[in-house]
Amino acid sequence: MQPNVLVEPEIAHLDRVMGTFVFGRVSAATAYWPNRLDALWALRHLTDYQRCWVQELMRELPEPER
Repeated sequence: MQPNVLVEPEIAHLDRVMGTFVFGRVSAATAYWPNRLDALWALRHLTDYQRCWVQELMRELPEPER
């Protein structure tokens, strides 16, 4: 089983932009971020590192957005 190397840039992008939208409190659709992260989590062939990174981003979501 090979890791999904194409997903790494997407995770990095979410890591950067979530800081603006979630932590900067710029208004955005409430379900958008959890849905994006859930879709990444559901992908096959994520490495342990990628899974941990997505999981960390999920934990950073404010409670109402989970």
